[in-house]
Amino acid sequence: MEVNDLDKLDIESEKLRDLGYEIMGEFGIAGRRYFRKGIASRTHHLHAFLAGSYGVKRHLAFRDYLINLRFG
Repeated sequence: MEVNDLDKLDIESEKLRDLGYEIMGEFGIAGRRYFRKGIASRTHHLHAFLAGSYGVKRHLAFRDYLINLRFG
């Protein structure tokens, strides 16, 4: 997910907690906000970065790489 303001996301992240997500903060990657859902069996994970940031580009490149492995 791309956002325009990480501070605003931090403030609003309680809404994700209300939906069952665990708020993990940066969780080892500077500039990222990480949320996960499902403790015993993980069902969802969500990564948030500033729009257009290096982190977004890196994660999307990795996604595209995995898609290419499967369908390329």
